[in-house]
Amino acid sequence: MNPIPESFDVKSLIDCKVEMVCFNANQIYIHVTPHYSLLPLNPSFSIVIQSAYSIERNNKKINYNINSQIPIKKDDSNFLSLVEEKIEDAYTDPFRKDLSIKFSNGMLLTLLFNPMYESYEIIVNKHRIIM
Repeated sequence: MNPIPESFDVKSLIDCKVEMVCFNANQIYIHVTPHYSLLPLNPSFSIVIQSAYSIERNNKKINYNINSQIPIKKDDSNFLSLVEEKIEDAYTDPFRKDLSIKFSNGMLLTLLFNPMYESYEIIVNKHRIIM
């Protein structure tokens, strides 16, 4: 698949608040509300994880593959703990393939790019950016 396009500024995710986390057997959806400074534009953001990702918390990093395990459990992934948390930082690797998102509870989520298939997507106002 493709890297994150230059036209999408990943920093626009900063200060957005996680509103809802949804999941099924093959995907995790993280729905966020925009920072108040973006309200005149009224963007709607969702992040959809469809492949491998890592979570770092308390200096402990764990790699996951969404296709090999149920993602919502009481363990280090614990996506439910993100509800009501803010995004403190968002950045990519130099090739704009892996996306890292730092949350206010200390969790660092990195979405890992796979060139063979859809790894993750960002949905902005119903416009899908597929990586």
